[in-house]
Amino acid sequence: MVAEPFSQWVLQDDFPGGRPSWERAGARFVADVEPYEQAKLRVLNGVHSALAYTGALTGHEYIADALDDPPLAHLAERLLAEDVLPTLTPPPGVDLPSYGEQVVTRMRNRALRHRCAQIAMDGSLKVPIRLLGTARDRLAAGAFPQWACLAVAAWLRHVTVSLDDAGHPVDVNDPRAEDLRRLAHAPERLLAEVVPDLADHPDFTTHLRNTLSDFAEHGVRASLTHA
Repeated sequence: MVAEPFSQWVLQDDFPGGRPSWERAGARFVADVEPYEQAKLRVLNGVHSALAYTGALTGHEYIADALDDPPLAHLAERLLAEDVLPTLTPPPGVDLPSYGEQVVTRMRNRALRHRCAQIAMDGSLKVPIRLLGTARDRLAAGAFPQWACLAVAAWLRHVTVSLDDAGHPVDVNDPRAEDLRRLAHAPERLLAEVVPDLADHPDFTTHLRNTLSDFAEHGVRASLTHA
């Protein structure tokens, strides 16, 4: 069998009928699985999504290719270090900065061949739990989630404009794509539709709107280069 040189299997230690001996296969039983789940969603999935949308919009087919593009790699690294990690409670026995580095290293593995279009699918279902929670928590802490905001803007451009920097169509597969495209020329309504609970944060919505304008005027890659 060919497999990625990484595995993680964390289970809530709550088995009324007796616990199976899955630790023999590497499973880890914990009292509370939520911190592990939150770390996975925001670190791995959140960064993956950011790279998928920015990668697709800058002409990259695979996540590993996106990470070889310096402005996109910079976004991933800053999103992780400045927005994601400060929102997380370290699970017992987990060094979150090391976990983040390990995640980025795994994404650079070209043998995995994770396509940007594949990771970008169903963004209207994934972005709220992968990126918007990070944005909310940073705002609640009095910090501005610049990098999470850039990633959300990339998703919105991907799903509504659906053209990369060179003007080529991008592959969009999202259950709300048509509804969101109808609002593409009405930014305030679009923002209210996708981030209603962030409407009380004018700094976030203004930055999101301005980023979308920069993407339209200068392109995604150029905008990220100057971020």
